[in-house]
Amino acid sequence: MEENTQTKSGWRTLLSRNFLLVLLIGCLSQFAQMVVKTPINQFGVMLGIAVSVLGMIATMQTVLKLVSRPVWGVVVDHITKRTGMTIALGVQVLAFAIYAFTTTQEMFIVGRAIEGVSFAIASISLYSTLGVAVDTKVLGTAMGFYATFPQIVKSCAPVATMAIYNTFGPTWSFLTAAACMVVAMILAQFIKFPSEGKNPIKEATEEKAAKKAEPKGINKVFSVRGFIMLPMTFADGFVMAVLDLIIVVYATALGFPEAGAFFFSIQALVTAFISAPAGFIQDKFGGKVAVTIALVARAGGLLLIAFDPTAITFMIAGVLCGFAKAGNNVIMTDAMKLQPKKRMGLATSTHLLLVEIGMLFGSSIGGFIVDGLGYTICFAVCAVLLLASLVVYFLMQGPIKRMMAKAIAENGEE
Repeated sequence: MEENTQTKSGWRTLLSRNFLLVLLIGCLSQFAQMVVKTPINQFGVMLGIAVSVLGMIATMQTVLKLVSRPVWGVVVDHITKRTGMTIALGVQVLAFAIYAFTTTQEMFIVGRAIEGVSFAIASISLYSTLGVAVDTKVLGTAMGFYATFPQIVKSCAPVATMAIYNTFGPTWSFLTAAACMVVAMILAQFIKFPSEGKNPIKEATEEKAAKKAEPKGINKVFSVRGFIMLPMTFADGFVMAVLDLIIVVYATALGFPEAGAFFFSIQALVTAFISAPAGFIQDKFGGKVAVTIALVARAGGLLLIAFDPTAITFMIAGVLCGFAKAGNNVIMTDAMKLQPKKRMGLATSTHLLLVEIGMLFGSSIGGFIVDGLGYTICFAVCAVLLLASLVVYFLMQGPIKRMMAKAIAENGEE
């Protein structure tokens, strides 16, 4: 297990080798995932798989992510960050390589299953390494930068992706993704924390002492402290899934399908450029300011397209929801700060698990609300859910601050 001693402190950790490597690996990972994500269902149809079956395969992926997160959260806290990153990225290479040589539906399903696991464990490894690489006092800003640069890559990737797919075919598309992850694996070998060069006898002694202080029961598998963030993470995941499900459908039904695509493009761009300032605000003034702006903006955007749906309001809502996506990083940063650095894997895995539970409910319940009550009510319900989660966030500030202070003390930080 790694010691969390940093050779730099405060804002200087944002220039540390480990943090910069995480940023670069995150950019490569996002590009590779988009190279696969954009044409993957088209590739499945080409193999003769029905769209309904592709939906079932996607559900299987989600279930595998849910199962993988808590398991990998435990594992990654007991091995070096470099080892965890290498394994996670290696599994992604395997998944993309399988796609490259897939000629049957069975191979396609196997590839999708492995990709689901790889996505879950890679995101945990990246976030947990980031959480250890920087000082807790600047974690919000670090998360903001991490959201910014990979997000820019992600927003540009679909165009390049389809150009590769249409010009060279699926095999070279997937091999390109695999090559990106091989480069990322090489970069991961340069991630190193001070404890990785410790005296083996001293390390064994400290490991023995650490085992005595290890949490028991459910605390070994989940960040129980992170459960306090459930109302906010559930609302985030629920609304995210609903928007993915109905925005384009709703805009198309209204007669301006391009507005739905513009909504997501504008949201991505705003998120990319707002995330770093939002993280800085969190580090300087606390999470309440950034979270309040984010949730109120998102609720306002949803109410706008609920009661005045036009092509223009869809784009305005995209701007407002872009602020909200930046606020999601602030909430995740709070969740990470609830645990000491030695349990950063559990902190990130639990948070992402709670978000995905919200997404599961959102993707299923959202459709029923639309069918039974209409789009306007569905958007209004989402807005109310967001505002209710904001109220809970304010009510929970006392316990949240106490748990953060405890985690800082466990880190030995001031």
